[in-house]
Amino acid sequence: MKTKEEIVANWLPRYTKRNLEDFGEYILLTNFNKYVEIFAEKFNVPILGKDANMTSASAEGMTIINFGMGSPNAAIIMDLLSAIKPKACLFLGKIEVMKAYFIAILTLFTCMATVVRAQQMSELENRIDSLLNGKKATVGIAVWTDKGDMLRYNDHVHFPLLSVFKFHVALAVLDKMDKQSISLDSIVSIKASQMLPNTYSPLRKKLPDQDFTITLRELMQYSISQSDNNACDILIEYAGGIKHINDYIRRLGIDSFNLSETEDDMHSSFEAVYRNWSTPSAMARLLRTADEKELFSNKELKDFLWQTMIDTETGANKLKGMLPAKTVVGHKTGSSDRNADSMKTADNDAGLVILPDGRKYYIATFIMDSYETDEDNADIIARISRMVYDAMR
Repeated sequence: MKTKEEIVANWLPRYTKRNLEDFGEYILLTNFNKYVEIFAEKFNVPILGKDANMTSASAEGMTIINFGMGSPNAAIIMDLLSAIKPKACLFLGKIEVMKAYFIAILTLFTCMATVVRAQQMSELENRIDSLLNGKKATVGIAVWTDKGDMLRYNDHVHFPLLSVFKFHVALAVLDKMDKQSISLDSIVSIKASQMLPNTYSPLRKKLPDQDFTITLRELMQYSISQSDNNACDILIEYAGGIKHINDYIRRLGIDSFNLSETEDDMHSSFEAVYRNWSTPSAMARLLRTADEKELFSNKELKDFLWQTMIDTETGANKLKGMLPAKTVVGHKTGSSDRNADSMKTADNDAGLVILPDGRKYYIATFIMDSYETDEDNADIIARISRMVYDAMR
């Protein structure tokens, strides 16, 4: 490292244990650690750097840093911050009377960040418009954060869910298991006749033309992680039928969706595909509800659900396609065949994304009636996902 730019870019993460890209555009500096704790508690974010020179917390485009005592430390942090070129920086003194002012200042910065966020969302919508210009498809998007609805795009449209509805099915199955104290390792007996042909089914491929037993854990892993259609329909029957599942999701406070068809129904009728639908925001809201609320008394069931979503094997080129390699994404994909006119009814991906600082957002990206190629559909979802990821950071 020979230049100042190289030195500060190296030292700022070393002093704070925070990556350069994880700093907000607005910086609050203090030598009173209580302010950092108040900030972290208000925004429900972790404090980094407890084992380093300077502690910090970051949320809503803001980062607060406890730079320690003395003018030398103040000079050091100002030099180091040149690595990220913040839009604004404010010092807060270590005197008790400042505590009340700090809350007011924090509120002001929050308002400023909200305005900036609104501008960012407007810019994001413009970028999405540019991406979709000329595309022969209808695209819907919804993003929810822990602060509420952030973005809706074509949210008035009823998009076919396809296999994304397997998430709804899993929630209803887990609800039954929780209420009846049924273990994930409970055994289910499957008849060979339930393994229908002419549908996507890794389970049938593994165990063809035979009766067999399988645990509920494995059955749900096949349904969600591998998007097995036969496993899904068996789980629908186990839960109490598709109407029961539809009613259960509505009891969670979710509307603007409908479930009336099984996988077999949708493979038997082209029109049936459109009858299992959702708006993007209803899907994003369901994801957030399932993550933030304690729907099951048995915590193992919730942990299992999200780990199974994270382990999803399908759609690696969709939501995850352009995100940093180690980004945690728990998602469920959905994809249809094409009709005689080469139109694809739907290409979907919906899930939870965890940012490097621990914040989460919930995203649903649906593509309907697309004449684009499968690769182009996946590219649209991947590019939108990356745009949202960058806007969230």
